[in-house]
Amino acid sequence: MEIEVTESPDQAVNAASVSVVVPPHSTRSSRRSRVDAFYHWGSFVVSLAVVIILVAILLVLISTAWPAITAYGPGFLAGTVWNPTINVYGAAPFIVGTLMTTGLALLIAVPISIGIAILLTEYAPGSIAGVIGVVIDVAAGVPTIVFGAWALLELLPWMSNTAEPAIAAVFGWFPPLDPNNSPTGITGYGIFTAGLVLSAMIFPTIVSVTRGSFAATPLEMREASLGIGATRWETATRVVMRGARTGMLGAIVLACGRALGETMAVVYVIGLSPRIPQSLFDQGHTLSTILLTQLFGGNASSGTMTAAALYELGLILLALSLLAGLAGRYLTRRLSGALVLGGGR
Repeated sequence: MEIEVTESPDQAVNAASVSVVVPPHSTRSSRRSRVDAFYHWGSFVVSLAVVIILVAILLVLISTAWPAITAYGPGFLAGTVWNPTINVYGAAPFIVGTLMTTGLALLIAVPISIGIAILLTEYAPGSIAGVIGVVIDVAAGVPTIVFGAWALLELLPWMSNTAEPAIAAVFGWFPPLDPNNSPTGITGYGIFTAGLVLSAMIFPTIVSVTRGSFAATPLEMREASLGIGATRWETATRVVMRGARTGMLGAIVLACGRALGETMAVVYVIGLSPRIPQSLFDQGHTLSTILLTQLFGGNASSGTMTAAALYELGLILLALSLLAGLAGRYLTRRLSGALVLGGGR
């Protein structure tokens, strides 16, 4: 605020008049304050809308599935038979199939993705890393139906004629890879092929996020590690990976959430058998594929017990996705705390 003293024109009265001169920047400040307030309340409304939508989805699922929840109780989760003709419903085959395909996909994709991320950030020249990074980013956006068509036309014949017989010949002594445990034998359809398709889908996501976490590691940490005599591999695995492990975990959780709910890439190759798989070569079903085939291709009319049981499966799938996200958030916080406190040294 500036105080300006002026005299009257006739010089008769030496009266001081006070005038306030508003600096130009105050107008910009008030405009910026209004923009900040708008952004604050807009973000709050959007965040609240997300919570409301999630709660609404939960309420709709619970209300629609309530007849099956009250009729079968906790036994629905452990039931192994799904037969709509006699109103017998069990969710165990679909839960097991979902966990097996997701677990196999993560088991295959995570090591490969981390290895590719290390290659791009620590070893590959900048020009080559940039080109490969663009290709991987594009692959992360490929529609799932394209992966499903590729798996049906190319991957499935190769698995049934070449890969699965070779694996069974070497590792058949291991029960999950014993084709004799599968009632249908080796056909290409089954958990193994579905897991491979899911791993091909989620690995670009893991690579992209992990690569960004590796690139965010301070250059001083790399130089310090190399300066004390560590090799480039030791620097990548003991310094860069340790500093970026929260980002790596976030990438894995994101990929897990996508694999849990994937449908179109799996429905073509999993075999659609409503029983608990006995081996990786066995055919099966997942929570998302049974919902697709029964709600849109079956006879699950609205208001029937079959529809209620299917919506309860949808509720279970949503719960699994939420649990995966919460577990990832908890582990991320624990790892962040360990990094701050110097844990893991």
